[in-house]
Amino acid sequence: MRVAVLGLLCAVAGCAAPPLALGFGVAVTVTFDDEVDDAALARVASLTIVASGDETYETNLAVAQGASRVERFVYRPAAETRRLALEILAEDADGVQLAHGRSAEIALTAGNTAILELTMFGEQPAPMDGGPDDLGDLGADAGPPDGGDGGAQPSCQGLSVALCEDFEGGGLNTSWQQVQNGGTVTVDAVHVHRGTRAMHVHVDELASNGVAGVHILEHASFGIQPGDFHARAYFYLTSALPNTPVALIEAQQAASPYSPINFQINNHHYSMYDHFALMNGYTESALGPSPNQWICVEWAVHVAQTGAMITQVNGLTLTDDEIHDTTSASPNVGQLWVGVELTNGDATPMPAFDLWVDDIIIDHLPIGCDE
Repeated sequence: MRVAVLGLLCAVAGCAAPPLALGFGVAVTVTFDDEVDDAALARVASLTIVASGDETYETNLAVAQGASRVERFVYRPAAETRRLALEILAEDADGVQLAHGRSAEIALTAGNTAILELTMFGEQPAPMDGGPDDLGDLGADAGPPDGGDGGAQPSCQGLSVALCEDFEGGGLNTSWQQVQNGGTVTVDAVHVHRGTRAMHVHVDELASNGVAGVHILEHASFGIQPGDFHARAYFYLTSALPNTPVALIEAQQAASPYSPINFQINNHHYSMYDHFALMNGYTESALGPSPNQWICVEWAVHVAQTGAMITQVNGLTLTDDEIHDTTSASPNVGQLWVGVELTNGDATPMPAFDLWVDDIIIDHLPIGCDE
């Protein structure tokens, strides 16, 4: 269901944040990034808020005085909604899109006001639903599914980073090694974030207590350790993702015993695991991914005895899923993989499942979702 509602948005810079005693809803603070120049900002006439999760609404908020760099409003979901993601489009009076922002899925509690901070960027995003298209006879010039921008240049072109992989060559960068224990790693065009190709990870049916490792592994971006690193990737996760912890990005020691730190999804919640931290080795967010759409994950690690692990999903920092503890060991962290690793802890076999990965960047500086 898509419902259009007109309302008044606070459009005066510095206006007060919505009070927390407003009852069930989401208090949203929208900040326009500097890449949205003043001329474009002055043209903003309305914000279109597209909700997904337990509900699908479209709410159109009119901006009465022209947009400022910071806008605040309260989104009112249906009373039964408990999981919600918002996409916000800034448009001019003719409906031309000038900026966009997208949140990760948030958890709602009856009677409470959730807080959401979202940054607006200038580049147009792929649609939130990101569902698979009927590809038909896919040829070399066929457009990508999932709302990808097949006419754009490959995402790695011209970037100065430690490592970038966009799969547009139809295979893997030579820096990667393939690990296919309990599944396969291929490159195809079934689900694509950008361009025409993405990495397809297929995990076979897994027996009770079985272990699967299906990913690509690299050492090249860890030439100097210890040191901070950022790993950014887009993931297309299906509804068949199992409840067991599924590690998606993991860094390991460069030599035996190969102990890890990682970003994972556990029982459909974002989480992290730090093997080096005895007291704070695991954290879990109240948020989790919506199936059958692309999410942008940036996993930032400060490698030190007093280290840190922080994750952003679609530009939103998961403040309830941070680790501040040791992230260094001997031997040093010196390799990183992207894909899947899991153990089936259930007494019954785990069904096979698939996911896709695209636009991987590894660097020693923050990356963001726009690169």
